[in-house]
Amino acid sequence: MRTGLLVLLIICAAKLAGQLPVRPSLPVAYLIGEHEQAHASLTAAATPLLDVCNGNVEEAWKQWRYFLAQLESHAQNQHLDLRGVRLWLHVFWGADGRVQHIAFYLKPNSKAISTDLLRRFFTDFASRFRQPLEFGSPYQLYTSVSFPVFVQASPAVGMKATPN
Repeated sequence: MRTGLLVLLIICAAKLAGQLPVRPSLPVAYLIGEHEQAHASLTAAATPLLDVCNGNVEEAWKQWRYFLAQLESHAQNQHLDLRGVRLWLHVFWGADGRVQHIAFYLKPNSKAISTDLLRRFFTDFASRFRQPLEFGSPYQLYTSVSFPVFVQASPAVGMKATPN
């Protein structure tokens, strides 16, 4: 009984702090399908990026382009060649724009690359990157990505969105 109450209190505190609940069993980067229940909970708790941008497709695209440009730049700095990598990507940000989790799955037509290498890369990237978009609660985007992305980083500096 006490344990259940403690868990509920921790989840409520995390929600009030604008962060996704931290699950010790859920790594920062993981393959889609590995942690189905936790992944479903994260998805339900996070607002879609388009909603965070008040339905403004151009703003959401600008935010996503910035993320991809930073991701690709980080790969180059780590001497990781992502050219030819195609994957489904589900990114979860905290309210402050810090990446909480990155779920991914390689597409069948992707170039061969180690999923363990991608896990380490995404975990490292998440520890260094902060999306310049703050929101009153966690947010997320699930999409398909092919590298290279051919985008330029257009800074989306200091944007704050207000939850409805």
